[in-house]
Amino acid sequence: MMNLKNLLLVGAAALAVLAISVIVIAGPWSPLYPQTPNMGSGSNQPGVSPGGMGGPRMGQPRSGPGSGMGPGMGGPWGTGGPYTGTYSEISLDDAMEAFRQYIRGLGSNLELLEVMEFQHNFYAAAKEKDTGMGAFELLLWKGNGRITPEPGPNMMWNLKYGMRMARSYGDYTPTLNEDEAREMAIASLRKLFPGSEVEIEEAIPFYGYYTFDYSVDGRMTGMLSVNAFSGEIWYHTWHGYFIDMREVED
Repeated sequence: MMNLKNLLLVGAAALAVLAISVIVIAGPWSPLYPQTPNMGSGSNQPGVSPGGMGGPRMGQPRSGPGSGMGPGMGGPWGTGGPYTGTYSEISLDDAMEAFRQYIRGLGSNLELLEVMEFQHNFYAAAKEKDTGMGAFELLLWKGNGRITPEPGPNMMWNLKYGMRMARSYGDYTPTLNEDEAREMAIASLRKLFPGSEVEIEEAIPFYGYYTFDYSVDGRMTGMLSVNAFSGEIWYHTWHGYFIDMREVED
């Protein structure tokens, strides 16, 4: 007969397995992001953020020269996941309305700032109404019709809404200002596209980083982010090619 000590050990192991299962099912993301379908799938199945964080590990160039994953090309999930098939015909207007509804459900101080359409997904930036500061970035995947937090800087560098939330938002003071981040971004693009004319748009400042849209030889190509403390650059490689964009005001 199993003694009390062994019985307690078995019970503890069972609870540990249950806890791990709950974490895996729920996902590692903040409760701010419910990750539910938004494009009329008719399913009650919670949306699951696609696997992987995008780009190489921390401390390495993000999709820079020699990485094997150029800006606007490929993606961290290969040919599977949200890249598989077409969920439905989703227009830019449809995506904007879905993003608006999603963001409004997260808080009254948040509003939609910008929407871009790419080959694989629609991108949205949300901002805070009271500060004008960028809050977080979202993707609506064309392959499954779900809205998820954008991987990469939005998860790893966002000090207020990301996975590494700062303890005190009031002490947020970036080391690099927007102009310094811009110069770093341009220098990186010139190395990546030697001999081409590169330009970047005005930054969207987030809590911990800046995100820039950039063009090559006069053609909108993609976006990148610059860490506001380290100057590290991360190209958003999961979008595919650029199609259209729209700035919005709620």
